Amino acid sequence: VLLSKVIIGSGILKPAIYSGDCPPDHPYTCSYGQICMSSHKICDGKIDCLDSSDEVNCNSEEMAGNNTCTMPNLETGRDSIGEYKFQLLEALNYYRCIHGVPPLSLDIVLSGVASVYAEAALKHGLPSIPSCQCLPFGRNYEIYHMNYFSAVTGMETVAYWYQQIQFYNLNEPKPSALTDFFTQVVWRNTTWVGCGIAEGQWVYVVCDFFPKGNVNGTFIENVPLVTNFTTAMPQV
Repeated sequence: VLLSKVIIGSGILKPAIYSGDCPPDHPYTCSYGQICMSSHKICDGKIDCLDSSDEVNCNSEEMAGNNTCTMPNLETGRDSIGEYKFQLLEALNYYRCIHGVPPLSLDIVLSGVASVYAEAALKHGLPSIPSCQCLPFGRNYEIYHMNYFSAVTGMETVAYWYQQIQFYNLNEPKPSALTDFFTQVVWRNTTWVGCGIAEGQWVYVVCDFFPKGNVNGTFIENVPLVTNFTTAMPQV
């Protein structure tokens, strides 16, 4: 059983815990409750809890030799914004997995900052989200028409960022508007992410990352090649 705590943003996140409220074959629950899980879901390298608590404080030696990454389900649509945010986190960590870098955890402070920027962009009808190296965090974003957004999954959004890999030059790694979203997704030194969504006629999706990626002079050690295999997620 995992016992220690990890600081996330301005709060304290407890890892997944043994719960007497869950059935015997699914005895563990996320730190916020609600979801009951079997023991094999704990520290299996795949996030099942929205707050990542099922993957908190996992000894890296327990994951040694696990070089298979599970692709998130590709079904269209979702029931809520909360589910979409979960899909974003799951997709981000899938792409990080295939590059052999640690998964991201959700940060409530970053989520709040991202929401503020998304709401401001919606209010002013901005064609893009302001971002620069002067910010203390990295930023990826996407803008959708409201009529289209209802069918968009988190995997689709992150896959759009990741497809910039086709423009990434391994022989000349550096910040570029053509590849910054891709490199931020897989940036090894980044550990936290928070996403905000603002809905109107247009929908603004903003994800902020910390520590920020795309720091010039550190690309070689932070943007590794694809190292792991992929398996499809079993269909339910």
